[in-house]
Amino acid sequence: MAAVVAGAGGQLNPSRQVFEFALRSTSSDGKLWPEEQYKAAERLNPDDSEIDKRKYQEFLLKLGGLLRDQFLIRDPVARTRNYILKELPENYHIRRKPKTKADKDKRENHDYFIYGHPLSDRSGNPRSYATANEFFHHLIWIIGGSNDQGDCACKLCNKSAKHEPEALKKRITAATGPVSAHGSPAASPALQATSMRRSASASSVNKSQALPRAAVQPQPAAVPHQQQQQQQQPIPVPVPAAPAAAVSTAAPAPTPVPAPTPSHMQTPVHIPVNAASSSNLTQIQTEARPSPEEIVIFREGEIVWYKNNNAWRLGVVLEIVPPNGAGNDQPKCLIKPLAHSAIQLENVLKTEPDMRPYLAFSVPPVNMREIQGRKMSQVDWHQYSQYAGGDRQKQEMLGLEASKLAVAEINDSYSTFNNYAINPIDPNKQSVGGLFLGAERICVNEAVRYRLRSNENNPTWIKSLPVVMHLREIYVAADGLHFVGDIYRLEERAMQQPMPTHGPLPAAMIREQQFRSEIRKRAGTRFDWVLISQNQDRDETSIRGRFYEAAKLLPIIDLANFQAALSRGIVSDVQSYLNTRLETLSTATDRRKQNRREALSTAVPDGFFLSFGPDIRE
Repeated sequence: MAAVVAGAGGQLNPSRQVFEFALRSTSSDGKLWPEEQYKAAERLNPDDSEIDKRKYQEFLLKLGGLLRDQFLIRDPVARTRNYILKELPENYHIRRKPKTKADKDKRENHDYFIYGHPLSDRSGNPRSYATANEFFHHLIWIIGGSNDQGDCACKLCNKSAKHEPEALKKRITAATGPVSAHGSPAASPALQATSMRRSASASSVNKSQALPRAAVQPQPAAVPHQQQQQQQQPIPVPVPAAPAAAVSTAAPAPTPVPAPTPSHMQTPVHIPVNAASSSNLTQIQTEARPSPEEIVIFREGEIVWYKNNNAWRLGVVLEIVPPNGAGNDQPKCLIKPLAHSAIQLENVLKTEPDMRPYLAFSVPPVNMREIQGRKMSQVDWHQYSQYAGGDRQKQEMLGLEASKLAVAEINDSYSTFNNYAINPIDPNKQSVGGLFLGAERICVNEAVRYRLRSNENNPTWIKSLPVVMHLREIYVAADGLHFVGDIYRLEERAMQQPMPTHGPLPAAMIREQQFRSEIRKRAGTRFDWVLISQNQDRDETSIRGRFYEAAKLLPIIDLANFQAALSRGIVSDVQSYLNTRLETLSTATDRRKQNRREALSTAVPDGFFLSFGPDIRE
């Protein structure tokens, strides 16, 4: 199969491979309007104009990438490929309008919109979508085969939606779909994935050929679309974080939602397609397997605090060890203590009650003047270790000081994994499935704690309730690391109020909502995630860190107060127990590391090896 896709500068790139998503022609609610009602919006003609053709391909490639993220999230092969939507649903098309004078300094002279929505605005003229991301919510609704626009989460259908129908509520809280024989939920039967190879001599996309189902094996992975001086002592005593406090010294990176390891990662909750209502759609040639709920809140590769006798130390999680099934055995974390390259410290096994997220404490300052302000790699640790000699207390002190120096450097760094193929439309942008962000591990389709901008905040909102970004995309560009997603806040409201309508949410957000609603049921209220804004592009300073569910983190950090508050029908503010990763971006030019091992630098022994299995490719 051949396909022509223009690369940078309009030149064809015959060497790249693109895979196609095809919808059946009957799968559309699109409507064509009289030409005069489109006003100044000029329809693009991809058959007659190379410029129009490239713009269509840009939209279709973006939608193809979003569909890959939604339906092929567990396929390790698919997540490295470029995907394109073969064509827009019937009667949907792209038009352009001249930019306003205020936008005349921008690179393009026109704005582009997707038309075809059957509803009109108040003037009786057709509505439109300004971006592929905006249209994607409606595309998912079309794929699902529903005839009820109340099921659709797009901004145009939502303007007329008054409540969330029972069917959608069930879909949001349900699993990702029917389970196949090998334990994998069947993916949506709405789409058909086909392979196309770009050819410089071809001028159109030929008829698709379906890949055999066996050719695509699902795997978990993320998909595209960051004091007071203390006396020296052998072991550091972390300082509990004040509410909304900033981290002065940091930690390693976060993990993915879909780029998780099979037994340790959360999966986003998709809206499954009803088999009966999707008979008008061709089947997608893959299956998605859900990740089981994480057995501990900590993730492999993360920097954590762990109890060492009566004090706390810093380490990196090497492995999650499940319970052996005997008696009261609990899951454990195998941890490598952080120190320096000249010392060999034994790994330790710890349970959750003896651990804390890195951002739960502030790191005491480095006391050794000789290493203050230096990078780990600039210190001759073997020489300092020789100075300490056989004095155990001095060796412990040196390891402690090294760990404090190391986490400051780690917290400032990031390294990506499960990188996606470069989009030929935007070759300077690298989308990734997940990353280690400072001390934590984060993936696309997860929720992260979000720092509201001044123009986003509302003084009437309750500050103790979480504000999150549902990550749709993570990418690295010339100006640094970017996070793209939808911003939500949790709100308590009366049971009688209509439920908000929005797209599928990550499982952690749904569990948080359900847990809090159950606690407040007797008071006649419930909690809902309320959308603040969609498709926002932010840098690292907007991301506070991983989102932790109150029911999982609070019992670990402060069990007595957690239980006392629950007895009064109150859920304590979990955010007040956590620091924020970065207040401002560092000026360092080497913050992006090749992998997690490089980020650890000389905080681990020489020859130390780090691996997270086949689901995380660094």
